[in-house]
Amino acid sequence: MNDETMQELYNKIFTMNTKLSNEYDATAVAAIFVVQAMRMYRTMLNDDEFNRMVETISQSANETKPFTLDSFDTDSGTLH
Repeated sequence: MNDETMQELYNKIFTMNTKLSNEYDATAVAAIFVVQAMRMYRTMLNDDEFNRMVETISQSANETKPFTLDSFDTDSGTLH
C-alpha cells in the first residue's frame, strides 16, 4: 500500500472514530478499535508475527501522542 492510499485510509478511519467518539464514550470506542485490531492481527499473522506486533505496539506506547481536542472536533463540537 502506498503512502497516499495509507493516508486516505487513515483519514477515513479517523473520521469514523471522531463521529463515534462524539456519539458514544470515547474510551469505549477506543477499546473496541483496539480489540478489533488485535483480532485482525491474530487472524492474519502467525504466532511469532503476532507476538512481535504486540511487542512493537507496547514499545511505542510512550511515543504515542494524544489527539488535540480541536482535531477531534465535529458537528457537536465536543469529545465525550
